[in-house]
Amino acid sequence: MLTTQLTIVNQRGLHGRASMKFVELARRFPCEIQAGTSLEQLVDGKNILSLMLLAAAKGQQIVITAKGEAQQEAITALTELVEAGFYEEQ
Repeated sequence: MLTTQLTIVNQRGLHGRASMKFVELARRFPCEIQAGTSLEQLVDGKNILSLMLLAAAKGQQIVITAKGEAQQEAITALTELVEAGFYEEQ
């Protein structure tokens, strides 16, 4: 299992559109992906409602874990997405 901790940088945080981009990308990988505001509060990273319930705001830290086949590729791709602010205008 791989784990990374990232900061939400986009203005609106992990809102609906950002959550959908995260889920669409996560679903491309066969591994189990979880996300949360801490290791104790992880949710299914392939479920949009679960992600939106995290209500992660700009500046908040999130944890992403990936376990299984292509876990490194999944972590790398999701890290790029989050660090790019979900490719939204700032």
